[in-house]
Amino acid sequence: MVTERHFPPEAVIHLNLPVFVFSTAVAVATGIVFGISPAFHFSTPRLDELMRAASHRATAGSQSRRMRDLLVASQVALTVLLLAGAGSAMRSFVNVYRTKLGYDPHNVLTVGISLPDGNYTTYETRAAFYRGIHKHVATLPGITSAAVALFSLPPVEDVRQTLEIMGRTPEKGQTVNVQETTGEYFSTLEISLLKGRVWSEAENNRAAHVAVINEEMARRFWPNRDAIGQRIRFPELIAFTSWTLATTDSNGWLEIVGVAGNTPNRGLREPVAPAAYVPYTLVMGDSMQLVIRTVSDPMGMVRAVRQQIHSVDPGQPVAKTQTAEDLLRAEGWAREQFVASLFLVFAMLALALAATGLYSVVAYATALRTREFGIRMALGAQKTHVIGLVLSSAVKTVSAGIVVGAALGSAGNGLIGRWVSGSVYDPVMLGVIAALLFSATGLAAYVPARRAATCDPMQVLRTE
Repeated sequence: MVTERHFPPEAVIHLNLPVFVFSTAVAVATGIVFGISPAFHFSTPRLDELMRAASHRATAGSQSRRMRDLLVASQVALTVLLLAGAGSAMRSFVNVYRTKLGYDPHNVLTVGISLPDGNYTTYETRAAFYRGIHKHVATLPGITSAAVALFSLPPVEDVRQTLEIMGRTPEKGQTVNVQETTGEYFSTLEISLLKGRVWSEAENNRAAHVAVINEEMARRFWPNRDAIGQRIRFPELIAFTSWTLATTDSNGWLEIVGVAGNTPNRGLREPVAPAAYVPYTLVMGDSMQLVIRTVSDPMGMVRAVRQQIHSVDPGQPVAKTQTAEDLLRAEGWAREQFVASLFLVFAMLALALAATGLYSVVAYATALRTREFGIRMALGAQKTHVIGLVLSSAVKTVSAGIVVGAALGSAGNGLIGRWVSGSVYDPVMLGVIAALLFSATGLAAYVPARRAATCDPMQVLRTE
């Protein structure tokens, strides 16, 4: 069974009939076109060439040789393009995987709580419900810390609120991310507190007008001042639909009491945005998240967590449960890993086809030049000279393919850039690819070159 652990949500994989029909038509047309070419060539033979072939004096015609070299060079160019794409995709995956998170995702479980319609319709009952499940879950054996939060974990906290700063004229479009949570959120995720403090349980219960901001927000709005003690407001932080319940003056002025470290809040590929954390009791929705840190396997605690929730309300459904690592895979790692694997498979297939085609062409061309090599060796040519002739021809063809492939990579960088974050046109990567292809060329051409260099000149001349 395929799950989001292996593929990103946008990768819906199924058989597309128009694409299948088109691919089949292209494959059939390709076979017909490349089959007609030699058939047409041999349907109008030239007698002089046939006579030369019959007397074993025929060598590869220049037109035929150019066609073979062109096909091999084209195959190498495509291989360069795919290898460059694979290298860029792998680099993107490694960069995303190594993104500084600012928190520890290991052994963290999230449990969704969605209130049925008509349940806990007053502020007091809803606050008591969330406070009750938080207390029951936090005291479970095997759980070190727990918090209640409105939105999901990093890196998908991109929920903007208009920001006002006391003493400053409001700027149009000035927004920050706002996470509504409990004070335990920081210790549960192990987000570092750089300055100040977080709000207490008592402050959370009475919906104190306090806030903790991230380091980016402090740097952005108070670059040369201490953000602690400044007052901010989110005018949109009010009960705007029937599923939210707010305290009086929930959109009033909040005092900044702490500065926390940055965590990704716009995905793993985008810079961290300014963010603020406020008590969730200011505005409570009917959908919240339990954020839980466990001693060992987080999914092993799901059953016990459900039981604790049902001990507060037997009819309360439990929504989606997932680990922080699963969330990271779904929101960042999985896509990059999928794209990198896809490019790598096609690149390796292209490399294998290019090496096989190169071997076949070199072996065939070498066989056609057997008489030439025999004459050269009869006149005193060394084996190394013959091997050099065979290898130089292959290297020239591959070199042309590498140059064309590099040019295609530069021209198609924008197209491939839609799938990978790095540049395809990377001199270091192209150098590695060139070394790989030249190594493959040497291996593919060595056997035909060795065979040509070890032939008996007198036997070849008598046969010819």
